[in-house]
This record gives sequence, C-alpha cells and structure tokens, in this order.
Amino acid sequence: MLRMARLGTLALSGRLLAACKGREGEPAALAGTVFPSFALPDVDGVVQASTAFAGRPVLFNFWATWCPPCRSEMPALQALADRLAARGMQLAAISVDDDRNLVREFLRQERIAFTVLLDRERVLAENALHLAAYPSSFLVGADGLVRDVMVGVRPWADETFAEALARRAGLG
Repeated sequence: MLRMARLGTLALSGRLLAACKGREGEPAALAGTVFPSFALPDVDGVVQASTAFAGRPVLFNFWATWCPPCRSEMPALQALADRLAARGMQLAAISVDDDRNLVREFLRQERIAFTVLLDRERVLAENALHLAAYPSSFLVGADGLVRDVMVGVRPWADETFAEALARRAGLG
C-alpha cells in the first residue's frame, strides 16, 4: 500500500513537471561558461541588461505562472533572497509568461520583492539557453561564469541548502 502511495506521488510529480515543459530538447550544458548577455524588461516595463548583475553572484530562476512547481517555490526563493542579500547574493526570476499583468498580480499576492524580468518571447530561455523545463535555475558567479545549472524545484529556504549555494557562488 505504501509503495502504491509513493508511486502515485511520483506519477503526480511527473505530471506537474510535464505541465511545465518548454520546447523539446536538452537544457544547455553551460556550467563553466559565461552566462549569455541579455536586456529584458521588468514587470513595470523598465529594461534591465545583464550588466546590471555583473560583479556579484546571482541566481537566475526561469519560471512561469502556469507552472505549479514554479509557483510553489517562489516563497522559498524570496526567503533565499532575504537570507543571502546582505552577503552580496542577487536573485532574479525570469518569467516566460506572455501576460505581464498576470505576473505582476502573482508577485503582489505572494509578496515577492526580488527582481523579476520578463522573457515573453523566450529568446533567452529557449533560444539562448535551450531550456526544456521550468523551473530552471542558473547560479552565476561574480565573474559571470555559470557555476551550476539546476532543473526543477530546490529547497531554497533550507538553511543548509542556502549555505551550500552561497559557498558554490563564492560567498565563502
């Protein structure tokens, strides 16, 4: 019976991830390479270039409001941003949603305060990075090199995980 329950949970998880697939293909193997430059608008329409994130470690999280795992991890990402901001870590979520107002309303409801950019045409997410699933996150060091690529939900709010991420980002 317990095994059946576990299989049911795994099946449900599979459906959630399947609902959050982008185009077919493999995510780019970018670890050790320079993160692609970009210029994307935030939810207020102000364009921010990748150079705004230069010189400090940053976690770029690609997500969508139509993706249940993406939505569920946003409060944990806010906790991570709050925990590591004083140490110099930046966090930017990049939404692939078409509707800016839908994204803005979700952020207001969830009280998300970190930077959120819009990649409505998915030029960065799918053309440059070849993402096949959301959420996908890229840990980029102060030097601009991708230190880690993570596909799927992570325990962002967990203290041990956050500390390991900070060390991986070069924050000691």
